[in-house]
Amino acid sequence: MPRDSVPGGHVPARAETGGARPPRCHRCGRVLDSRTVLRSLAHDPVDGTATVLTACSPEHLQVLRESLLVH
Repeated sequence: MPRDSVPGGHVPARAETGGARPPRCHRCGRVLDSRTVLRSLAHDPVDGTATVLTACSPEHLQVLRESLLVH
């Protein structure tokens, strides 16, 4: 399966998103659509900045949250 495919889903073309690129999982790079994207707002404990984490699964979202806490 190509890396940019979404099983059972539709990956919007740039023309459909107004030129914006579709979101990708920050963990594996998989292209996501509105039905598969998971987002979470996380705060860096060191400098307090907020980061939007985008993931394709709850497991990848958890790994991203944990990696933010380690740094």
